[in-house]
Amino acid sequence: MVTKKGGEMNGYEDTHSRSVLKALSWRIVASTTTFSLVFIFTGQLALSAGIGAVEVVTKLILYYLHERLWCAVPLLRKRKCKQEKLLRTGSSKQALASHL
Repeated sequence: MVTKKGGEMNGYEDTHSRSVLKALSWRIVASTTTFSLVFIFTGQLALSAGIGAVEVVTKLILYYLHERLWCAVPLLRKRKCKQEKLLRTGSSKQALASHL
């Protein structure tokens, strides 16, 4: 099972670009839902498009900020063991052995 811990997954850290791509992909799903619901309830295409357009911009920015904020929050993070940290930084087997 792959788990995400402390902004990293299998030694890889989420970048700002990845957060932007995640925000964009989520906005497509969420804004399509909002547009559809407004249209179903009102039957007004112009109103649905207007609300959808405003929502895309505001929530894209808010999602990105929310994502980056959570990357900075240490809540429920676990520290990686010394061996894994040494391997990730490219240390040699000798350096690893000396820390055991």
